[in-house]
Amino acid sequence: MTRAAHDKSSASAQASGIPLLDQTLFYVLLAMLAARPLISEGYERLEVSFLSALPDAGGPTPAATAWLDALLLATSIFALGRIRHWLAHGLAILGLVLLTAAVFVSSAAAGDKQLAFFAGGGVLIGALSACALAALVRTRWMLHLLLGALLATGCTTALKCIRQSTHELEQTREYWEQEYKPGLLRQGYEPDDPLLVNFERRMLAGEAHGFLGHPNVTASCLMIWLLVAGGLLLGGLRGNGLLQPALVLLLAVLLAAALWFTGSRGALGAGLVGLVVLVFFGVAARWCGRHARGLLALLLAGYVAVIAGVGAYGVVKGTLPHPSLAFRWYYWSAAGQAIQEAPLTGIGRENFAQAYMRYKPAAGTEEVRNPHNVWLSLLVETGPLGLAGGGLLALLVLSRGLRNLAPATSGPILGGDVTLIRAVPLVGGVLCVQAWFSGTPFGTPGIALVWWQDIAFVWTLSFGVVLWVLHGLATRTRGETWLAAGLCAGVVAALVHGLLTFALLTPGGLAVFVLCAVGAVRVRAGAQQGADASPPVRLRARVLRAVPLVALLGLHVLGAVVPSHNSAVACGRLDAALRQPPSPWRLRAILNAAYGTVYSGRDPAAARAGASTVLRLARVPDRDDRERLGWLRIAAKYAEMAVRRNPRDTANYVLLATVQGELAAWQERLGDMDDARRTLREATDNWDRAVELYPTNPRTRISAGQAWLAWWEKSGDQEAARQAREHLEAALRIDACRPVDDAVRLRPRELAVIDTLWGRLSDAGAPATGRHSSPEE
Repeated sequence: MTRAAHDKSSASAQASGIPLLDQTLFYVLLAMLAARPLISEGYERLEVSFLSALPDAGGPTPAATAWLDALLLATSIFALGRIRHWLAHGLAILGLVLLTAAVFVSSAAAGDKQLAFFAGGGVLIGALSACALAALVRTRWMLHLLLGALLATGCTTALKCIRQSTHELEQTREYWEQEYKPGLLRQGYEPDDPLLVNFERRMLAGEAHGFLGHPNVTASCLMIWLLVAGGLLLGGLRGNGLLQPALVLLLAVLLAAALWFTGSRGALGAGLVGLVVLVFFGVAARWCGRHARGLLALLLAGYVAVIAGVGAYGVVKGTLPHPSLAFRWYYWSAAGQAIQEAPLTGIGRENFAQAYMRYKPAAGTEEVRNPHNVWLSLLVETGPLGLAGGGLLALLVLSRGLRNLAPATSGPILGGDVTLIRAVPLVGGVLCVQAWFSGTPFGTPGIALVWWQDIAFVWTLSFGVVLWVLHGLATRTRGETWLAAGLCAGVVAALVHGLLTFALLTPGGLAVFVLCAVGAVRVRAGAQQGADASPPVRLRARVLRAVPLVALLGLHVLGAVVPSHNSAVACGRLDAALRQPPSPWRLRAILNAAYGTVYSGRDPAAARAGASTVLRLARVPDRDDRERLGWLRIAAKYAEMAVRRNPRDTANYVLLATVQGELAAWQERLGDMDDARRTLREATDNWDRAVELYPTNPRTRISAGQAWLAWWEKSGDQEAARQAREHLEAALRIDACRPVDDAVRLRPRELAVIDTLWGRLSDAGAPATGRHSSPEE
């Protein structure tokens, strides 16, 4: 075949449509990305002690996130291996290479290596899926399906947020007060437990969180959806008829109301910035498109100036003006110190919690898991490579989006409009992904109906309405320009809000950003159809280019999917065993389940769960003393495994020291005096290590002081008495730094414990200043 004949054949194939395989890959990618904001995903198993009192924990596990990431990665690899033109974007490839290197380097340096690789891979997979989806979107109907799915997910989330803040909140309060809280108190939970009090305050505050579980993440997504809807609304105002603009206006009102109900002032502020950007981009679209590089430089300069100004203010004043910003200054200051630990490698994704506990000031009462700043998170967790890779990809998205603001001058968009046959697969795909991975208990009576009303019906109806509006907008060039402005404004606002939150590093928040970014990049896709729809790569070249990506998929399966799945299954068995009714076989079943949980992988949280379970068994009354001693030894072994798996987590040392303290007491009771002394001494060292990793926790200080006092009473070592006194004084000093009405303040009985310990020190002749003396005396 001659080259002219080949070109003619290729043009004919392009005009007739997209290859079926490319369409299938497009549907799979889009369905997974559109469904993720409707799933409460996470990289860690939620460890809240009183959640085990629930009849059925339910909900998605980290295994669901791992499987979704694996499917996204496999589909993206297949798509990028088939399509050649994306390889021409050298800067995009450089950004992906930098992110890949950052994930591996930071994971190797992390305390919790398994979690770092899992969460770091999630960010990289999000970037790969964005590249793959951008390469696949080559026609008008593909772009419209993407935008329809994006806004349908937003509408579904908005209605859920409104319901949560209205009638669902009252129902939740009634259930909490009448059923759940009394049940927890009957099981021995203290009503003034700080964990329980803070949980109750957040729940009763009524801040809407949609399906994502955190108001700030939901607010960031709602802000993006609102700006895209704003561009769609402004683009359709000059069309014939009022019904379509009225429907889009209703959608925008729902999104704005839901954003208000989240209570996120940062998202509201970033949304206002995005609104100004939207109007400017829409009014001056032609100028913006022709001067994209200069405008990008101006935006970047303003962005950096804001960062520098806030940083300078914080350094000079030692804080920021608003209480919310003041707390963020604690996060950022601690992040600055954590960077010094590993300036070249980073400390690993999702490993910031341990660094923050180590460096946070006494006045910072919150125990956060990230710095609440996307760029600081990338720097401290993935090092300079991750920051460079993420920043480069964001700049590429903005650059291409700004260029797309100028109206197209080349040929028409190919591929036709959305038809029912083209829409139905996406609707089915999104609903199937959400139902399968959300952990919805469809076996419970009435749940299927609730799921249909809250998700399936709302999403499908919204999707259809948005597609209808987009069909009317496609005939107006100015309407498409406003849509491009809305998508670009969504990207800008997300990056602005990213200075205050971590939404872009969560699975759901990243999925929304990816869809908005792909829309901004491909909104003028049809004009470059001939250049973008290059023929598929030859098989040999495809295989050679896919080798590193396939290797990445294998590493993800082995390093994230398999351990997460095994851990989820083992933890599920443990939870089921703990909920069994009392029987002669129950203890054996619990022990076996705890063993399976500990040895399910390399997860320190799994080892901690197994150790805590066996410790609970050892505390059961009316058991043989030797049997109890054996259980405590098993618990100590499991706790030691948790320490080895993550030696930077204070929780592992607290658990190990607690087990060792109880083990020493029972060893002494049974006459094993030498073992008791040795175990107690190990406990004091582990309490000191826990304090070193979290020096501003007054409760850990009290426990450490108690352990050192016990060792002093047995050994007579005056250094032990000094250590005990220092820990008790530090506990009081830390507590005095905190607001009087804060839930984390020491409770009366904890202050009474300190008084008792002071008394024991004084009665035994050790010098002590007394609880009510100032630390300087």
